[in-house]
Amino acid sequence: MKQLFKIVILLFFTVTFLFGNLKDKSAMVYYGKDISYSMVGIHDYIIVQPELIDVYSHGFKIYKEKMYAYVSINEIQESIKEYKYVDKSWVISENREWGSKVLDIKNRDYQEFIFKRLIEPRMKDGFQNFFFDTLDSYQLGTKTEKERETSRKELIHFLKEFHTRYPDAKLILNRGFDVIDEVHEGIEAVLFESYYNGLGGETGYKELSDGDREWLDIYLDKIKAYDINIISLEYLSADEIDTKADKIIEKIKARGMIPYISHRELVIYGKSSKNAIKREILTLVDEMLNDRKELSAHKNGAVILEYMGYIQTLYDINKGLPKIDKIRHYAGIILWLDESYYAPKELLEWIKKVKALDIKILFVNNFSGLENNKYLKKLGIKYKNVKKQSIEILSQSSMIGYEVEPSLSLVNIQLKVKHSIKSLLVYKLENSKESTVSAIMPWGGYAINGSFIVNLKKDNLWVVNPFKFFKETLRLKELIVPDVTTENGRRLLFTHVDGAGIMKRVESDQEYFSGEIILNEILKHYKIPHSVSIIKANLVDNSFDMKLSKKITEIVKNMYKLSNTESLAHSVLLQKEFSQTIINKNDILNINTGKTSITIDKPWLSYIGPLAIKRGNYYHIYTGAQNEIVFTNNWFGPFWGFKRVVQTFKLTNSPRRFKPIDIYYHIYSGSKKASLKALKYIFDWSLKQDVLPIFTSEYIPKVKDFYEISMANEYNLWLIDGMDSLTTLRIEKADASIDFKKSKTTLGIKHFENHTYISLDKSKKHFIKIDKEEEYMPDSYLISSNAQVVKFINNLKSKQIVFKGYVDLEIDLHLQRGCKIYSKPKVDNVNQSRGSIKLFYKGTKNAIINIKCKE
Repeated sequence: MKQLFKIVILLFFTVTFLFGNLKDKSAMVYYGKDISYSMVGIHDYIIVQPELIDVYSHGFKIYKEKMYAYVSINEIQESIKEYKYVDKSWVISENREWGSKVLDIKNRDYQEFIFKRLIEPRMKDGFQNFFFDTLDSYQLGTKTEKERETSRKELIHFLKEFHTRYPDAKLILNRGFDVIDEVHEGIEAVLFESYYNGLGGETGYKELSDGDREWLDIYLDKIKAYDINIISLEYLSADEIDTKADKIIEKIKARGMIPYISHRELVIYGKSSKNAIKREILTLVDEMLNDRKELSAHKNGAVILEYMGYIQTLYDINKGLPKIDKIRHYAGIILWLDESYYAPKELLEWIKKVKALDIKILFVNNFSGLENNKYLKKLGIKYKNVKKQSIEILSQSSMIGYEVEPSLSLVNIQLKVKHSIKSLLVYKLENSKESTVSAIMPWGGYAINGSFIVNLKKDNLWVVNPFKFFKETLRLKELIVPDVTTENGRRLLFTHVDGAGIMKRVESDQEYFSGEIILNEILKHYKIPHSVSIIKANLVDNSFDMKLSKKITEIVKNMYKLSNTESLAHSVLLQKEFSQTIINKNDILNINTGKTSITIDKPWLSYIGPLAIKRGNYYHIYTGAQNEIVFTNNWFGPFWGFKRVVQTFKLTNSPRRFKPIDIYYHIYSGSKKASLKALKYIFDWSLKQDVLPIFTSEYIPKVKDFYEISMANEYNLWLIDGMDSLTTLRIEKADASIDFKKSKTTLGIKHFENHTYISLDKSKKHFIKIDKEEEYMPDSYLISSNAQVVKFINNLKSKQIVFKGYVDLEIDLHLQRGCKIYSKPKVDNVNQSRGSIKLFYKGTKNAIINIKCKE
C-alpha cells in the first residue's frame, strides 16, 4: 500500500510539474534572419535584432507586444547603419576584447542620438519594447571613481528619461546591476549571461567560479526583491544543446530565474522553460523551370500537411543545400525533386548530418540522385539495375491503394531493404526477386516507382495514403490543429465578387447591365456579407460614352450603400517581385486563385488547393473554391455549369473539412439567365447549411494566423499562442472532450463526423486541457452559433457570451443541470432536446447570453 501511495504521489508531482512548464515564463533571444514565429511565439520575452525583422509581416503584427528590440547603449554595434551618425568625439575607449567602441553616456547629445536614431525609428516601425545591452561598458572608458560615478548617474538619467518619453514601453536590461536601485520601477526584466555555464560551449571559457556566483547572487536577490523577472542566458555549442541544456534549465529554474540556452551567435532556436512544437516541414524542390505555385510539392503536398496542422516550407535546391544549423527547428524534411541533385556525394553527407539531428527524411518519386548502390547502402538500401521487366505485387500495406492501385508498368531497378520498420509496397520481379519500392525506415522513409503519386489522364492520384504516410515516415506529432474553415462550430461562409463584366448588357433585356442584376437579385436578396470588387477603369468618365460611365458609377454607389457589402480592390498590377511586398506594406488583404475545383467526376485530392503560398515573408491567400470560369469552360458554356461548385463545397466538407464555403464569381454572371440561376442555386444551397457568414476580409487574416501560430504541449495540456483572428482548433477524434474548468478561454465544442471543433474566445493565448474519460467534468458550453463571439466572461458559476452576427441569430448551447439561460434581447423561439437548447431570433443579429448555475 505504501508503494502504491508513493507511485500516486510521484505521478501527481510529475503531472503538476509538466503542467507547470507551460505556465512558466520563458524567453527567446534570436539574432538571426528569417525568424520562425511558430517557433518563438509561445515565449513571454522575444529579444531580436530589429534591423533583421520584417515589421510588415503578419507574424510581427501578432507578436510585437512580446518582442524586444535590441539597442546597444554604451557600445557601437557596427551592423546598425544608424551608427554612421555617431560623433567620433563620443568614443572614449575601445573594448579590445570584443572589438567594439565604448561611447560616452555622460554626453547628453549622445543620449539624444540614442533616442532619435536608435529608439524612435524602431517605434515608428512598430516595436513597442526594448532590450538595452552593454549597460556596464561605460566602466571600461572611465579612469577614476568620480568619472565612473558620473557616468552611472547619467545612465540612470537616460533610463528615467526613456520612461518619461515612452511610458508604455517595456524594458529589459542586460545586467545594469549598479543602477537597478534607482530605475527598478520601469524595468520588466533583467538579463545576464553565464550564471551556470560561464561562456562555455565552443568558446573555451571556463564556468563561473563559486566566488563569482556568490557575488552575482547578491545582485540577483536584490532584483527579485523588486519583483523583476530574471533571464539567465547560457551558451552551449549547437550540438551540446540537445544533450546538456535540460539539466542547466532545471538548475536555473530552481534558482527562480527564466532560462534560455543557445549558442554564442544566437542565430538558432535554443531552449527555455517551455519550447514550441516544431510545425514546419522543410521541402526541398527545384524552382529552376517552374514557379513554386506550379510545383507538385506545393499543389499536392501542402494541403495534406496543412490539414494535419503543419507548415510546408519550400526551399529551392538551386541555392545549395541548407546549412545544418538552419534546419534544427524543422519537424521533418521531404526531398521532392523531379531531377537528380547535381552533387549526390554532398547530398549524402548532408543527409548523414540531418540524421544525426534525429530529423526524419522522406524521399518521394525518386532518390534525388542517390540512385547508386554506394550511396543508398549508407541508408540501408541495396540498389541494383536490372533488365526492364514486368512486375506483380507481392505485398502491400493498407496504406497503399488510397485513390488508385499501384501501377504495374515495367521497372528496371531492384531495391532490397535492410532494417526497415515497415515495408509498404513490395513488387515481385522475374525469377521471384523482390523490390521494396516504398518503406518506412529508421531515418524516415521513401516512396518511388509509382508508389507515391501517379498521373492518369492528366490527373494526379495518390497511391499512398498521404495523411498516414507523412505522419509515419516523418514521425509527426498529432497536433491540435488551428482550423480556418470553422468558427463557433459552424462552417464559415463568405462570398467575393470579381468586378469584371459590370458593364455587360443583360442578354434577355439589353436595357439592363449585369451589375444591376447582381445588385438587385443577389446582393439585396441574400442578406449575408458580400465582398465586391470594382475595376476602376469602369468608373472613369469616358469621353466616348460619359452617360454609360455615370450609370455604372451609380450602380457601384448603390452596391456600396448596402450594409452587407464591403469594397475590394480588383487588382494590384505590379511586377511579380514587388507586388506581394507592396500589398503587405500597405496592409492590403489579398485573395485569388487556389485551384480548388474537386467534383464528383474528379474526386481527387489534387483538385483541392492549399490555404496559401508564401513568397518571402508574405502570403498569397487562395480562394476556398474556383470561380465560374472553371465550371463553364472559360465562359464558353454550359453557363449553368457553376452549379457544380456545390459538389466542391460538399467534397471539401466530408470526410475532411478542408475549406470554408467560398462563393467566388464575376459580375458578368448576371448577364445570362442560366448563369444567374446557377448563382441563386448556389446561394440557396449554401444558406441551408450550418454556416457562419463573414466578410472575405475576415477570412484572410485567419489563414495568415495559421502559419504563425505557436504551440507547446505537455501531457494533455496545450498552449496555443498567436490566434489573432483565428478562433477554432480541431482534434481528429469524433468524441474528444475538454476540461472547461482548466480551459478558461474555451467557449465550447462541436462534434462533426470524425472531428471535434474547439471554439475559443478572442484571446491570442489559450491553455487547452484535453479530457480523458475518467477525468471528464460536465459543464455548460456553446455548441454552435451563426454569429461571432465578441466577448466572453467565464466565471466559476456564471458565463456571459456576447454574439454579433450578420444574419438572424441562431445559438445552440449545452446546458448543464442546475443552470439557466438569460437572453438580452428576448428569444423568439426555443427548441430543447437532450443535451442541447437551441435559441432562434427574428430580426436580431446581436445578443448577450448569460448562463447562471447554482452553487
